[in-house]
Amino acid sequence: MNIQNIILGLLQERPKTGYELKQEFDTSLGFFSGASFGSIYPILKRLEQQGLVRMKIQVQDGKPNRKIYSVTAKGRKAFAEALGETLSITPYRNDLLKRLFFFSHLTPDQRMKIVSEYLEYLNGKAELLASLEPLVREKADPYQLMCYRFGVRHTQNTIENTKQLKAELERHEKRAGGNGASRRKGVKR
Repeated sequence: MNIQNIILGLLQERPKTGYELKQEFDTSLGFFSGASFGSIYPILKRLEQQGLVRMKIQVQDGKPNRKIYSVTAKGRKAFAEALGETLSITPYRNDLLKRLFFFSHLTPDQRMKIVSEYLEYLNGKAELLASLEPLVREKADPYQLMCYRFGVRHTQNTIENTKQLKAELERHEKRAGGNGASRRKGVKR
């Protein structure tokens, strides 16, 4: 599902500003999809041009006017069609795994730094998800709650896998005598 369809989905409940949509991306969808203001506003403009959303300006005293977007009947239909499409299953992409494949070209300190930074990122992500739980429980429908719980479990599983990787790396470095030399058959250094 692309960002355009996600925006249409977020507008199903009620009209929202671009800022509110960004907040929902950051809080509700942040662990599996993201969007910047730089992508949200051009998409909203395109959706408006296609007749999938309508924009209304709300005049405010002493503040900038707000642009509030609502989904049209055509937009609801397009969103329903997008939900019914066959799942687009993409390969799992992870920058840590891409680098891990080539760890033999790094020093032990470089290897440990990369894994430690990734673990730190994941722990921050887990903290963010935990901090959002009260909001999710208050506002989410049952399926959104399932999605949130899936994200929490996915993050925790990735943390555990990364901790295991770090322990393997430490054992490997210790066995290699601290220099962490990694040789593959037929590869000379």
